[in-house]
Amino acid sequence: MRLLEKALDGTLRVGSAYFALGASRHDAWLREARIGLRRLASSERTSVRVLAADGPRAVLLRFESGHGAPDAAVRPGMVTPIWSTGGGRALLWHRERTEILDLLAASSFVGVGGPNASRSPADVVDRLEQDRGTGYIEAVEEFEYGVVEIAAPVLVEGDAVAAVTAACHSTDTQARARLRTEVPRLAMHLGSIAGRPVVPAD
Repeated sequence: MRLLEKALDGTLRVGSAYFALGASRHDAWLREARIGLRRLASSERTSVRVLAADGPRAVLLRFESGHGAPDAAVRPGMVTPIWSTGGGRALLWHRERTEILDLLAASSFVGVGGPNASRSPADVVDRLEQDRGTGYIEAVEEFEYGVVEIAAPVLVEGDAVAAVTAACHSTDTQARARLRTEVPRLAMHLGSIAGRPVVPAD
């Protein structure tokens, strides 16, 4: 399932994943995310985002940015390699090592990311295993110089259906400390909403 599909004549067309992704933007948990994102963005110099996975890519669903936050060229629908950001790595949270290695086998790790970016599928898995021990991801200058991402998965029945990530300046130690608590808390809250059964209207 992909955002784009290639027809037999070689032309590209919108794939089924595009419509599924669009529908997800109307889910209750994603509507609720806007409140939490705005709260974090307004209280910190941070750019807060919600991402979803599309194969080896991470797709930006929603974002909010505070004054002075690092948010270079951020736009809805933006796609990044799933391994190149803290938020992307959070989308791999529930996957087994072999599954991640297979998913990233064809990825190019050259010329992407910041000075501390992952350089191989095995490196991504090793970092993720360390992240699981803390309950969140702290990606220091992995995507962009001078920027730290604090990320956590939105878990529903053990599966990462999305990820919450907040980017702040690496020198802002106070924001980093608060985000280590606030980002996992928001991700857990959204996961609890996403996991509730939908009650049909009478």
